[in-house]
Amino acid sequence: MGRGKIEIKKIENVQEQAELEILRNEVGRLHNENARLKGNDLGGMSWLEIDQLEHQLNDSLILVSKKKEAMQSKEIESFNHKRQELGNENTVLHGEIDKLRCFNSLTQPPTLPRSSAGHLKHDKVSPDTDKDTATDIETALQLWPTCIDQSKTKEAKLQKKVSNSSSCRNDEMEQ
Repeated sequence: MGRGKIEIKKIENVQEQAELEILRNEVGRLHNENARLKGNDLGGMSWLEIDQLEHQLNDSLILVSKKKEAMQSKEIESFNHKRQELGNENTVLHGEIDKLRCFNSLTQPPTLPRSSAGHLKHDKVSPDTDKDTATDIETALQLWPTCIDQSKTKEAKLQKKVSNSSSCRNDEMEQ
């Protein structure tokens, strides 16, 4: 039995050596092909082989260019989406600023006009002073509803934009 095991090991060793030689040849072939794809070691090739290599490289270059264009297009689309979101957020923030300005103008007492000498005009005894102050307050009260209407209009427009953009995104996701 000892002799049979030795013969089996020799046969297995020969098979492994043959497989190893096949793998070495394949590695060498791939190394040469890689060098040719890089433009090196073209001396042993025929004109027809070089022509075929050129076509293979052109086809590969086209595929790489298409992949690059697709990636750029996707990135541009992502930037445009982000820009739209930031524009919407900017619109909301401007609306909030407008609201605060209107509120602030209503909560702060009207500033009284000053003379060129820096004194308040109402410090001078004049029958028109009370009329000027009353006019300033009336003007502020008249402007207040306008400010509120403008901010509501801006909010409504923004809500419409946001709902339209979200429905577009939902349609894109469904596709």
